[in-house]
Amino acid sequence: MIPGTPDTFTLVNTLRNITRHWQQVALFMLAGALLGWLTHLFLPPIYESSAEITVSIDFTRTGLLTDIEEDQIMVTAGDVINSSVTVNKLLAQAAAERIDISPETFRKNSYLERQNQKWLLRIQSHEPLEARRLAELWAQAAFETLTEAYSHALKADRLLRYSDSLVSCMEQAVWVDPAAARCDYTRLQDLQTELQQVSLQAEAEKQSAMGLSSALTFSLTRLPESSQSPVRNKQGEFTFAGAILGLCLALGVIHLDLKAWLPQRAYRGK
Repeated sequence: MIPGTPDTFTLVNTLRNITRHWQQVALFMLAGALLGWLTHLFLPPIYESSAEITVSIDFTRTGLLTDIEEDQIMVTAGDVINSSVTVNKLLAQAAAERIDISPETFRKNSYLERQNQKWLLRIQSHEPLEARRLAELWAQAAFETLTEAYSHALKADRLLRYSDSLVSCMEQAVWVDPAAARCDYTRLQDLQTELQQVSLQAEAEKQSAMGLSSALTFSLTRLPESSQSPVRNKQGEFTFAGAILGLCLALGVIHLDLKAWLPQRAYRGK
């Protein structure tokens, strides 16, 4: 340590030493940045491919909606796109094509982003062709799941309307003379049994619809393309981390062992 100074950290002295020897600090940082840049060269590049699904709402079916209701409908569509049903279809097709990817790897390398009325499906991989193919499979599986859920949502709506008609029929059977009632059922028990069965079917269809609204319309508006250049290989991250490491080393040397590397003029006048 510096002769005549206590073996303790003093911010003022440390800042003074940094100011005196800023060239050495900069040298440490440049060396660290260079080391970080060289390190990134040994990492495999990462390529990305993406597809796009556009989702819109048919307001003639829903009527006026609040912003929260609109947002909820759009979020539900995103949940279907990123659901386990969709992912399982993707993985099954990938396995059939001998693409080695696990559910954990897919979740780690896939990104679903909403841009107004569009859902962007992004896949990253170390191979550009693999990234494009996985994005294609994800888009196809998502569109298929959306289509299936939408068909169930339509069936649920029809069953609910039929259920409403049965309720109306039951009211007529109770309050109106059976001969005048416009109802195909002559026995109240049969009507109740039918209503119960329809309600169960409607509930099952709603579950299969995965919460999707029957007022949605959707289309696959953009297919993925192969990326010719990597989207990231952590060059900036490693370079910055190296520079910070160099700065920390310089500060450590300044505080702990100035005599080992700083010119003796640092101690004049002490």
